[in-house]
Parts: sequence; C-alpha cells; structure tokens
Amino acid sequence: MFNFLLSPFAKLLGAGLVVTLLIAFGYYKGYTSEHEKLLAYKAQIQAQVEQQEELNKSIAKQQEIKTEGIINEYKAKLIALRSSTSRVQYNPSTVQLSQTKGTQGTVTAPSYPVLVGQCLETTLMLNSLQDWVSFISE
Repeated sequence: MFNFLLSPFAKLLGAGLVVTLLIAFGYYKGYTSEHEKLLAYKAQIQAQVEQQEELNKSIAKQQEIKTEGIINEYKAKLIALRSSTSRVQYNPSTVQLSQTKGTQGTVTAPSYPVLVGQCLETTLMLNSLQDWVSFISE
C-alpha cells in the first residue's frame, strides 16, 4: 500500500542494508565458530602439556632413584673394597716396581697396597659408570 511512497533510491538503500546485515551475521557466526574451535584446541594442547610434564617428572624421579641406588651401591662396594685391600701385603718376590727418573730426581712408585687399591677403585668407578650409562640409555 505504501510501496508507491518509497523511492527507488530508498528501495536500493534498504536492500543494501539487508544484505549488509546478512553478511555481518554470517561473519559473526563464522568467527564465533572458529573461536570456539580455537579455544577447544588450546584446552586440548594444555591438557597434553600437563600430561607430558607429569610424565617427564615421573621419568626424572625414576632416574634420580636409580642414580641414587647406583651411588649407594658404589659407596657400599667402595667401603668393602677398601676394607679388603687394607689387608693386602706387599710381596717383593711377586711384583717388581721400577723407579722412574724425572727432572726433580728419583721418584719412587707408590706402595703396592696403595697401587692395588687405586686400581680396584678405578675399576669399580668404571663399572658403576657403565651401569649408570646403560640405565640412562634405556
């Protein structure tokens, strides 16, 4: 009834306004949908990060416990080794230690029990280190 009152320019302006509103509504719906997906993705990643951090803490704790066990085992073996090597006696008929000449004069080799103890401690250190490396590489 009032169609004849609207000018063609007003009709075009109204149609443009309707199209603009439809585009804005579509943009808003698309944006909110993608934003919700982003928030869900961030929550999923955060959950994975927390899970991985717990796993890392667990692994570090296991390694710490195992390393502490290897250290304690090494200390116990070292005490036993030192107590057994303190009873070692030097027998000159079985071992000949040579003297070396340096720039400062004659240097004598350490006593036989000390030398044996040092060799055994070094071997024990190497064995403990190998145990630790094999555990870490698992």
